[in-house]
Amino acid sequence: MTARSPRLVAVPRRQGLTLVELLVVMAIIGLLAAMLFPTIQGAREASRRMACLNNIRQLGLAASVHHDARGWFPAGSLIAADGTSWGLTVSLLPYLEEQVLFDSVVLHAGGACGQVRALQAAGKPDPASRRLAVLACPSDPQAGRPLQSGPSGPLPTSGDCGIVHPGNYLGVAGREEAVDASQPINKCYTSRGIDAGTGLFYDDSRTRMKDVADGLSKTLAIGERGVPEDLGWGWVIAGGQECEQYLGAARGVFRPTLPGNASTADEELLHWWSWHASGPHFALADGSARAISPDVDHAVFMALSTRAGGEVAAVP
Repeated sequence: MTARSPRLVAVPRRQGLTLVELLVVMAIIGLLAAMLFPTIQGAREASRRMACLNNIRQLGLAASVHHDARGWFPAGSLIAADGTSWGLTVSLLPYLEEQVLFDSVVLHAGGACGQVRALQAAGKPDPASRRLAVLACPSDPQAGRPLQSGPSGPLPTSGDCGIVHPGNYLGVAGREEAVDASQPINKCYTSRGIDAGTGLFYDDSRTRMKDVADGLSKTLAIGERGVPEDLGWGWVIAGGQECEQYLGAARGVFRPTLPGNASTADEELLHWWSWHASGPHFALADGSARAISPDVDHAVFMALSTRAGGEVAAVP
C-alpha cells in the first residue's frame, strides 16, 4: 500500500486593506495635511508678499526714471479741466511698458473721467479699465476687481469714471492731510486735496530730487494701502485726490483687525495698511523698497514722509 502525500491547501491571498487599516491610513494622511497646510499657506503668502514688494519697487524705479527723463517726479494728482484728476501712476505708464495706454489719453486736456468714459464707450484701450498687475497687491482680495463707477454702478454717488480697477499704491504727500471744516471726521471726503504737501506727491506737484534735502534713502515716496471693501476708493488712475492717488502720513501705519473691512471708513482711508503681517510696503525716493511695521514709531514715520523737514530719522 502506497503512502499518500500530504494534501496542500491553498490559502487565499488577502486583497486590499481592512476597514480599520483604511481608517488609520486616512487619519495619518489627515494629520500630515493639517501639519503641512500652515506651511503651504505661509509659503504662498511669502510669495505674494514678495510680488507686492516687487510691484512697489517697480513703481519707485519708474518714478526715478520719470525724473531722469522730465526733470521732476510726476504729480501726485494732475488736476484736469473738469476737476477730476489723473493719478501719478498714469505718468508712470511709459516706464512700466504701458506706452499704448499712456498714449490713449491727453493729460492736460479735457477731464480725466470724461476721457476715460469716452474711450470705454468707443471700445478703445484706456488705462482705468485695464487691470494692471503692478498696481495691485496679490494678497488683497479687493485689489484689481473692476467697479462700474457713477450713477449706473453700485455706488451711484461716486465719481463717474466708467469702469475702474482700484489699486493699492499711493504717493506719500508728507505730514499734512486735506482740511475741510464740513468734514471733521473723514478728511477723504473733502472736495479738495493737498496743494502744498511736504512730501513728494500732492496736487500738481513737480518735486525734484534736489528738493529732497532729507536724503533720497530717507524719504518715503510711494506706499501701500488696502483697497476698501466697497471699492469706492483707490482709483489710482483717474478720480479724486487725497486718499485716492496720494495720502498724507498724519494718521500713520495701521493694523486693522479685519483687513479690508475695518470698523470705520476713517481707518481704511486715512491710514497706511496692508494684508501683510509685516506691514505695508513703501518705495523710497532712491528707488529702494521695504515693509514698515505697524509698530513703527509715529514720529519716525512722520519724519520719513517729508522731503525737507530737517529731521534725523532712519528707515526702520
